[in-house]
Order: sequence, then structure tokens, then C-alpha cells
Amino acid sequence: MDTFSKMLTPPQVAALAGVKVNTLAKKRVAGGGCPFVKVGGAVRYREDDVARYLAARRSSTSDLAAA
Repeated sequence: MDTFSKMLTPPQVAALAGVKVNTLAKKRVAGGGCPFVKVGGAVRYREDDVARYLAARRSSTSDLAAA
């Protein structure tokens, strides 16, 4: 993990993931969402963590056929 990775705000991550900011918040509470850090009182996401999270969630239509 790169300690000096660029930090993204929830609206930035929501836009990249194609979800609403509220969805990110719900996943933070429930668990299983993208890793995040608190900077002061603000929620931030490391760019590297977001890239790994989105890559892990990516699937193709052939993955659905195998299920």
C-alpha cells in the first residue's frame, strides 16, 4: 500500500464507481465496501485502494454465464 497515494473524496469515488455517495456511506457502515481512511473527521479513499476495489468488482458477461 502506497502511504502517499492520492486521496479521493466520496463524491469522486462515487463518480468513478457509478454509484451514489449514499451507497458508499452505507457500505462503510455495513462493511464490504472500498477501503477508506479518516483524515481528521473526513472520509477519504486512497486512489490505489479504489483502483484495486473497482478492478476486483469488474466482471464480464461470460462470468455471468458460468454462474
